Formats: sequence, C-alpha cells, structure tokens
Amino acid sequence: MGMTITPNGEMIPSVRLTFLAHFSQQLSILSSVRDGLEYVLADMHGTLYGDVENHLLATVYTLSQHGHRRAAGALAGVLLEIHLAHVAAKYRVAMGPTSPDITTLNAALKRGGIYDGEVWRFIQRLGALRDVCVDSPRRDPTVDELTTFIQGVQTVRQRVQ
Repeated sequence: MGMTITPNGEMIPSVRLTFLAHFSQQLSILSSVRDGLEYVLADMHGTLYGDVENHLLATVYTLSQHGHRRAAGALAGVLLEIHLAHVAAKYRVAMGPTSPDITTLNAALKRGGIYDGEVWRFIQRLGALRDVCVDSPRRDPTVDELTTFIQGVQTVRQRVQ
C-alpha cells in the first residue's frame, strides 16, 4: 500500500509514506523546541522575578533608613504578598476569586501542603506586623517591629520556595 515495486523488483516508498515520515520527524523537532522554549522562559521568569524582588527589598531598606517606616512596611508587605502569590502559582495552589492578601495566601499554601504549621504561624505573625505598619492609625511601627518584619520577609523569601 505504501510501497511501489518497480519491474526489476526495487521497492520505492510512495510519496504519501515519505511525506508522513518527514512530517513525523518535523513534529518531533517542533515538540523538542517547545519543551526547550518553556524551560528558557521559566528560567527568564525566575531571574526577572528575583531581580524585581531584590530591587523592592533594596527600596524597603532605603525607606527604612530614611525614617519612612510605614512606607517601608507597606512595601515589605507587598513584597511578601508577591512572593506568596508566586509560590502559590508555582505549586498551582487553588485560590479564591478575591484578590489574595497575606492571610489568604498563607492559609491556601498551608492547606495545599506547601509548608507546615510552624511556617504558617511565622507568616501569620508577619501579617500582623504588616497590619501594624500599614493599618494602625494610632501609631507608627517601632524600629524593632519594622526590622523584625523586614527580616521575616527575607526569611520567607529564602525558605519558602
């Protein structure tokens, strides 16, 4: 069916069979290129994501050094939320339809088995410190509270991947 036999007994593949063989080979090449491209894009995404986080953290330290404790705390809170959202996306943790905050992300990551209760409690404490930095109308965060919060955000960035 896919071969033609000449009068002297030589077997020649049909055009259809030749086409299918070459087409199959082209599909294999494209598939391998796609896999390689996904790897390169994931690597670029991770690198850019890390650079953005590092710049945010540097800005947090600059704000803190210049006495802008609320702004530094707010930005550190944003950095923590971004990091937790990135981890949730990486592990495909189910999130609700609302815009997730630290508490929501933390609960979803614990529920998804990404980390244990000890890490969950630590992040809950960071969420409370973030609230002191941003939401407390009565007082500004102390230097110790802000320092603890920023160091905690760094710890989470390093340990929760």
